[in-house]
Amino acid sequence: MQKITLKKEGIFFSFWDEQTASWINKDISEANLPISWYLPYSVQLEGDLTVCDVMKLLEPYVEQLQAIFSNSLAGIKLADIYEVLKKPLEKNVSVPMNCIYLFKIGEITPIKDDENEYLSIYPVMMGLDINDDEESEESVYHLASFDVRSWCSLPFGIDYFMEYTDVSTEEIVLDGVINWMLFEVIHSLLLQVSICMQVTEAIPAREDSKLKSGPMLIEELLLWIDELDRIFLTK
Repeated sequence: MQKITLKKEGIFFSFWDEQTASWINKDISEANLPISWYLPYSVQLEGDLTVCDVMKLLEPYVEQLQAIFSNSLAGIKLADIYEVLKKPLEKNVSVPMNCIYLFKIGEITPIKDDENEYLSIYPVMMGLDINDDEESEESVYHLASFDVRSWCSLPFGIDYFMEYTDVSTEEIVLDGVINWMLFEVIHSLLLQVSICMQVTEAIPAREDSKLKSGPMLIEELLLWIDELDRIFLTK
């Protein structure tokens, strides 16, 4: 049994020792292996982590991640993202959420003229306002309109429970516990950060780009936000 464990101190390759009945952690920085070697393994968070913490853990692998996740970055250079994250905000900005979570959204769609159904999974990163009051409902926020630096220091978590919803009836058909692969975590994180930096113009459009609003068309971003609203706010 093997997994990747993310801690403030580093990224660890963890394996189960049958003799001691415990997890053995090996810091991946001590191994001469590319980050791509660890991407298929499931991920667990240990201790209090923020998005900024995770980004710091990934920083030594900037060049490798740039090549692997160029599509997730939507034309933005990962090195430029780190430059922005290192610059403090000019003024204090309050945000309505108190934590950041990764979710997987499952949808079931009928296939025309076919007895089978199409299963879709959407990994997304959202802001939550979680109250201790059990009677209060959680408020969900998409992050695109907030400067990354205003929420990257909030507690970060991963939801390991997923529901499949029938698109035609909006009813939950199936639910259960899932895994998150390291690839999925990094992809979701970099995609959200890059979109935020384009929408808030934290990273300006490249001079050689034909897109006035950044590497990604603003219409695509708005459609993406509308889709998140449909999934989260209509239930």
